Amino acid sequence: MAFAQSCRRMFGLFTRRKHAVRESNSTPLKRCLTAADLTFVGIGAMLGSGVYILPGEIAGEMAGPAAVLSFLIAGSVALLNGFCFLECAGQVPQTGAAYVYAYASLGELVAFLVGWNAIAVRVMSLVYLAQGWSAYFDDVLGGHTRNFTIEFVLQGEEWDAPPVASFPDFTAGVVILLGSLPVVLDVDMYAIVNNILIALNLAVVSLLFIVSMFCSDFSLLTKHGFFPLGFAGVMKGAVAAFVGFCGFEAIALSSEEAQNPSRGLPIGLINAFGASFSAYTAATLSLTVLSDYQEIQPQTSFASAFEMIGLDWLRYIVSLGAISSMTGGILSHSYCLSRFIYPMSRDGLLPALLAKTNERTKTPIWATMFGTSLAVIFSVMMDFVSVINIMSLLYLMEFMVVCAAVVILRYSPCTQSGYVPLDSGDEDNGDGSTLEMAELNPPDQAVNELNALTNTESNESTTDANRMHDCLANSPSDSSQSSILHLIKRHPRTAVVFSLAFHFLFEVVLVALLTYMIKELQHLEGAFIYGVIVSGSLSLMMCYPLLVLPTYDAGLSFKVPLMPLLPLVALLCDVILIVQLDALSFAEGLIWMLLGLLLYLVYGVRHSLASTRFEESAPNDN
Repeated sequence: MAFAQSCRRMFGLFTRRKHAVRESNSTPLKRCLTAADLTFVGIGAMLGSGVYILPGEIAGEMAGPAAVLSFLIAGSVALLNGFCFLECAGQVPQTGAAYVYAYASLGELVAFLVGWNAIAVRVMSLVYLAQGWSAYFDDVLGGHTRNFTIEFVLQGEEWDAPPVASFPDFTAGVVILLGSLPVVLDVDMYAIVNNILIALNLAVVSLLFIVSMFCSDFSLLTKHGFFPLGFAGVMKGAVAAFVGFCGFEAIALSSEEAQNPSRGLPIGLINAFGASFSAYTAATLSLTVLSDYQEIQPQTSFASAFEMIGLDWLRYIVSLGAISSMTGGILSHSYCLSRFIYPMSRDGLLPALLAKTNERTKTPIWATMFGTSLAVIFSVMMDFVSVINIMSLLYLMEFMVVCAAVVILRYSPCTQSGYVPLDSGDEDNGDGSTLEMAELNPPDQAVNELNALTNTESNESTTDANRMHDCLANSPSDSSQSSILHLIKRHPRTAVVFSLAFHFLFEVVLVALLTYMIKELQHLEGAFIYGVIVSGSLSLMMCYPLLVLPTYDAGLSFKVPLMPLLPLVALLCDVILIVQLDALSFAEGLIWMLLGLLLYLVYGVRHSLASTRFEESAPNDN
């Protein structure tokens, strides 16, 4: 009996949730980002160095001329996920994006792991960009930086201990430090510098596209067939291209710093997607009409392509665009990294020092410095090429959580948007120095909901349970309803969570069978045909609670259309992309998740701000 109570208590700890109860105006951060600023923030994070590297890699090594379709697929999937982010930003108007959305819908443990993964991805992105910037700069200098470091720092002998780099890349570390300065000093300064860099980058991409159209040979698109590596190559390219569009989350991370988030976030997201998709498409088409896809050199794709047609002078324009793009990417990812560390520290899951903001500039200075320090250390000492594949995995896992979160929040009774007009009164804000959080369900209610699944009676003693009861009391009850339907309507949130969990499980099985057992299915082998039919049918059946329960969307600044169809389609697309990854990526991701779980159990669960209330609400054993 004591063991069962301990398990239920632990379940309550892991599933305790939080949600914003104050208007989004109440924040210690500085509200200064306009819709145009948010657009450039998103473009900077989405393009980075990808616009000069990804088209060459995907067209040259994965999909050939059909690389344009890879970007179309990846961009469409990312846009579907972006819509889910926008509605969640209206439900939970705080910085932290996927982390706070998971905290409000799936509980503290899932939220911590999402934030943990997000921090890792942003550190990897910074390292990738900084090392690319350093390599590009060293190539312009003829390799003198690398040679000088090896000769005078390492006494002429390179390191040989993977994954440690062959030499300390001090240039990469300096670039990250300089790139983080605008983020540390002032968000206004960051926005101005980022806007200039992105405008320059887009101008260069436009110039390259125009020149390539005048020098194009469209017969190259069909010389080896438009799909020389098959549709499988297009899907492989889509997985790689997806990373290029994942930076849109930077816009959601700006919720507490946007002047008018209810208007600025949707405008920024749509504009950023349009500009980034156009840039990637233009860059990919330029390469594939300038040179045979088999002759594309991924690392120097544009320079090599223009050199082949006698336009060597354009390499300097390419260099200017690449450096501005990578610098803008470093700024954007430094910003994103600090905006994940800051809310986790504010909730007590990371040291509270990291949640302190500068009184004058209103920036999370300690979170930025901590994240920058991590990135500098890894960029100088480590070679991230061997683990770069897990970036796609961690991104997709993060987005799948958001797809689930937006459905859970829409089906949760009595939740409203946290956004209010910026000119409205702020009668109970106090000094507005904090964005207050309140537990959406105390841990005891999570335990009660668990008991309700095994017992016909449930304890409705908690505030959230009473609130849910009030919301459902007015709905008509038909005595002829089945016990399953009655249970679903009695515990709507729990039903939605289990519905999504089992839907996802059977969907993964279905997509895996269709991806890896295609030959067996073509030969009509009975076991695999049966597996596809059963998993597909069960996946659809698990959506039943979503069809019979009402949704709650009053007051939302942005609503995902076709709820719950669109989030489920986005989830399916994420699953299709994630099963394309190799086993090594999943093994690396699992190891990283286990490390995060260990950190949560050792530190986060004990220091969470929700723990105090949990202790107060726990029954007294004495």
